[in-house]
Formats: sequence, C-alpha cells, structure tokens
Amino acid sequence: MYDIVEIGQKLTNVSKISYIFLYGGIVMKDKKLATIVSLLFVAVITFFALLGSNFFLNSTDGDSMDVAGVEGIKEAYENTADGGYRVVATPKGFGGDLEVTVSFNADRKTITNVEIKAPDETPTLGGKVVESDFTSQFAGKTAPLAVTDIQAISGATISSEAVCTGISTAAEFLQK
Repeated sequence: MYDIVEIGQKLTNVSKISYIFLYGGIVMKDKKLATIVSLLFVAVITFFALLGSNFFLNSTDGDSMDVAGVEGIKEAYENTADGGYRVVATPKGFGGDLEVTVSFNADRKTITNVEIKAPDETPTLGGKVVESDFTSQFAGKTAPLAVTDIQAISGATISSEAVCTGISTAAEFLQK
C-alpha cells in the first residue's frame, strides 16, 4: 500500500540526482545525452519501484469481499496470504475521515496488523495515530475495541477513538 504521490516525489529526487551526477561532469559533458540517460535511468527505477510495490499486481493478496452498501467500510478481502482477512474502514476523525486498514487472523476477531492514513489530522496530535508507536499496540488484541482498551494519544482522544471505531466496524463487518 504505497502512496503514489510519495513514490513520485522519490522518483523526482532520483531524477535530479542522476541528472546532476551525469551532467555535473563526472560522467558526461553532453547535456542532451545526460538528459536522455537520466530519463532512461529514472524509467528503469520507476518500473522496478512499481513492480516492488505490487502496482502491477493485486496488492491485497486476497479475494475481494462485497462491501456494497456497508457504511464505514471501503474495501475488504478474505483469504489473504496469512490466511486471514483485511478490511479498510473509514471512521470520522477530528479533521476528517481516517483510513484504518485492519488485518485479522482466521477467527475474524484477533488483530494481526493495523495501518492508518490520517491526512486531515493535526500532525502533532491526531496525526500521531499513523506512527508505529501507536499502531503496534493493536497486534494480538481482540476486536471490538474501545478507547479504554488502548493507550490513546494525549490530546488526540477523538482521533484515537476514531481508530477504535474503525477497528470495531471492520470486526463487525466480518462477523456478519
């Protein structure tokens, strides 16, 4: 699950570095040739970066489940590589919707991993829900969860509650 903007920014930086390296006199003196080689270099790196991010494949590594009409669930997959389930929930945070991706083992309740995107949360408060110090506490816990079941982020109770809501919504979807 890679953010395409982040990949684009990294590739732009690689392009700049390769151009400086090639045109900067280390390898080539011809500006046009350096530009062409630089672009080829970036194209090759882009191909392998996308290949490595499963861009060309179904990165969910599971069978899609029907989520049509289910409020708060963006997508869901069963039979993932680890034999479990993956559900993407969209609870309301303080600044806007979060995207909470929850992986469950085969019992549909035990959490194996949580990944969070919180683009509209205040970076120094609710934005901390994306950090591994926060997300790592969920592994091994059983859903549904309340904010009292976790170590909430100080000053970001609404965002912490939203994550618990997303996890609980995902678990409820799998129980149906």
